[in-house]
Amino acid sequence: MIGDRIKKARTSMNISQTDLANRIGVSKQTLYKYENEIVTNVPSDKIEALSAALGVSPAYLMGWEESDDQDTFPPLTAAEENHMRKYRKLSDTNKVRIDERIDTLLEEEREELKRVSAS
Repeated sequence: MIGDRIKKARTSMNISQTDLANRIGVSKQTLYKYENEIVTNVPSDKIEALSAALGVSPAYLMGWEESDDQDTFPPLTAAEENHMRKYRKLSDTNKVRIDERIDTLLEEEREELKRVSAS
């Protein structure tokens, strides 16, 4: 189940096994084992990394909820489509760098929201 969900989310985002493996800090072979359920006890830190990289919840990956929430997003704007076209032209290395920067920005926004809420 978890392997099918990882693969479904990865292929729907048009991400290679190599790229996803790099994003979550495992080898391509390990990701292959996750997707083909050769390894069924995926470490929790890898579940978290996979969910962040794939834009799905850990609960979805684990099979605890049915929806992957990908259908709840509105259609892409013209600017978002333009970003995606540019992103797809990047090397895998630069895609990883962009993904890491986006994660950093999101974390900074979460921290700012926490500070504003606390005051």
